[in-house]
Amino acid sequence: MLCGDRTGDWLYLEPHAGGFAEIYYHREFPLGLASGAADAAWAEAWIRPRVVEGAVSQEELLHATARCVVVRQPEIVSRLLAGAPFSAAEVSAMRQLRGDISSCLDSGIQLTASPQSLRGLLAEAALRYGEARGAAQNDAAAVPAASRH
Repeated sequence: MLCGDRTGDWLYLEPHAGGFAEIYYHREFPLGLASGAADAAWAEAWIRPRVVEGAVSQEELLHATARCVVVRQPEIVSRLLAGAPFSAAEVSAMRQLRGDISSCLDSGIQLTASPQSLRGLLAEAALRYGEARGAAQNDAAAVPAASRH
């Protein structure tokens, strides 16, 4: 997968991590991601690119884009991952996500990826989203109702 910015700098990502993430995603979320919108403040914080040593790497921008897509369209991402690679279901889901991918990319960033590389990136984000959302819901459930007001 390649990601480039206006300066002509390009980043290549190995697709292996996404394949492994998809295996674990299917184990943890066999029915797909929970439907319904996540808390807006939580989602905004979760999507935000992580800063390391005062900078955001191009790789992190790709992951932030994938997180954004998953937050915006968890049902479509779930359908994409439920479909076999190269299937009509995968192609249909990818088409439906195009606008969200474009909206989630930072200005000036160009994404060139094979469907399988993009699938892997979305699988990683979906796995992390499902885990994080479950943890956030568990944390909220642990807070006594009286203190939530």
